[in-house]
Amino acid sequence: MIVHEIVRTCSNIHVADAALASIGGDFAAQFAAEARRRNMSAGMLAAELVKEFSNRAADEERDLMHTHIFGASRFSCFAIHYFWRG
Repeated sequence: MIVHEIVRTCSNIHVADAALASIGGDFAAQFAAEARRRNMSAGMLAAELVKEFSNRAADEERDLMHTHIFGASRFSCFAIHYFWRG
């Protein structure tokens, strides 16, 4: 259920942007640099990664992600890290 909710919300550019702003630090800076290299905003790249995960991930991968993020205090932030770096 958590993974479904993350996919539903973070596939929105504005929500993804807010999650990245919440992360901040080196990760957000590196993510933003990668987005610029792709000629995208950071929120746009995050939303695209979330949508890509949603389209390709098998149930086993979704379960693995759920295992990694369950109990995390900022699971949407952790999820963006997972989508980008795996």
